[in-house]
Amino acid sequence: MPLLLIALSIAGLLGAMAGVHAIARRRGWSAELQRKSVHVATGLYALSLPLTFSDTWPVLLLTAVAVVVLMLMRLPALARTGIGSTIHGVERQSYGEVLLAVAVGFLFFRSYGNPVLFVLPMLVLTFSDAAAALTGVRYGRRLFAVEDGTKSFEGVVMFFLLAFILAMITLLLMTDVPKLNVILLSVIVAAFGAQLEADSWRGLDNLFVPVGLHLFLQNNLDAPLYSLLGAAVLLLTLIAGFQAAGARLGLTRQAARGYGVLVFLILSVTAPHNAILPLAASSACSPSAIANPATALVPNSTFLAWRRRQRPCGCSSGNGAVTMPSTSTISRLPALRRFLQRSP
Repeated sequence: MPLLLIALSIAGLLGAMAGVHAIARRRGWSAELQRKSVHVATGLYALSLPLTFSDTWPVLLLTAVAVVVLMLMRLPALARTGIGSTIHGVERQSYGEVLLAVAVGFLFFRSYGNPVLFVLPMLVLTFSDAAAALTGVRYGRRLFAVEDGTKSFEGVVMFFLLAFILAMITLLLMTDVPKLNVILLSVIVAAFGAQLEADSWRGLDNLFVPVGLHLFLQNNLDAPLYSLLGAAVLLLTLIAGFQAAGARLGLTRQAARGYGVLVFLILSVTAPHNAILPLAASSACSPSAIANPATALVPNSTFLAWRRRQRPCGCSSGNGAVTMPSTSTISRLPALRRFLQRSP
């Protein structure tokens, strides 16, 4: 029976993509609208998984099969003109559809026995992410730079507002958390999720947002009110502090905010001393990054190497600084150049 449900689930995914593709051709839908329609349909089905499967292994198997199918959708013949165009028609490079499947499997495995830890992150990812993207495309005027393009403040605000509403409703209906705690938790969930989405690139928000929210909720759902107040203040302080100190540390604005969110998550889920490592890595690399800048071919390949003007840290190893090969050097390698420049 589980295998039959898995087969039907994959058929449903392909059917949703085919349906969106057919409607888009008749209605002239934009590539972004098609992609987010598939995103919402996938998220809605994922929300039914706790009711469909009683064991964990079928969902993990379903996740693995879905990843394989979605990777096949990246083949040129399907990605450009077939049903794969519903998720690959956008100009930017993104692995969001694959990461969404991975996030669903992770959440289901980790949330077994506590549905709210699955439902709330998935609701935020399904609806807030789609609303933010469509709002940014239609109404975005105030833009800010991210690693592979721009995003809009209007989209971030929409993400925050919808995530706050979803968190309030979900926590009130699915938990016994006191009402004041629900308000604070909802504010933190909305702000934390919006920051993760705003500073993610190439579809990584489909992984960062649900996993980050899940880890935060798992460790703070039953926290007392004063602890949640401290967490809210900590989030704002870290983001503002790293933003202010980013230039001195050799960080881009996006990377500075990212470090603030990372440290907040670490402090929220574990003992404070475990935040020493990312702080030490940033502090140790930054002086070398400024003194010995190097040109990164793929600047987002490592978060700690994401520096001012998108240069890696150039931390010393042995007698000299470790530097990435320059773009001109790599350009002499045709096969590698074609791989790196290939669009999904």
